[in-house]
Amino acid sequence: MKKTMTGLMVAVVTVGTAICGLAGPAQASTTKCGQTNLRPDLNVVVLTCGEAEGNLRRARTVLINNSTQAIFINQLQALISAPAYGTGNCRDFFSLAVGQTVHCLSPWVAMPPPGVPVPSGALVFSLIRAVDGRQEPANGIFNFFAPF
Repeated sequence: MKKTMTGLMVAVVTVGTAICGLAGPAQASTTKCGQTNLRPDLNVVVLTCGEAEGNLRRARTVLINNSTQAIFINQLQALISAPAYGTGNCRDFFSLAVGQTVHCLSPWVAMPPPGVPVPSGALVFSLIRAVDGRQEPANGIFNFFAPF
């Protein structure tokens, strides 16, 4: 009986930790984003995001084409520079159709050991080089600090 009660208490604590998120400051799938348009007159949304999972961080770039025309992507990157550096070189030279969404991820980078001074979040960047349907440039470098 005592062994069963101990097992039950461990199970309750484990479930409570999973439900309440008591395992640490950065949980799996923690994502924080900044949003802007690729160009003021072109309704292509750029989300520049930092993601955290345990002691790992990465950048995510999301493009959402809400415009009335396809755009041609020449270069798409997601970059992270803090706590460490990583670049995701994603699909280059492709058409993003009206209503289409594309994601780009940097590699995961690890937080340094305790005692090393670094920002508590992730400094992330989106790099996009594109042209619209009229062959006009639609380029941008967007940054966002995601506090975790």
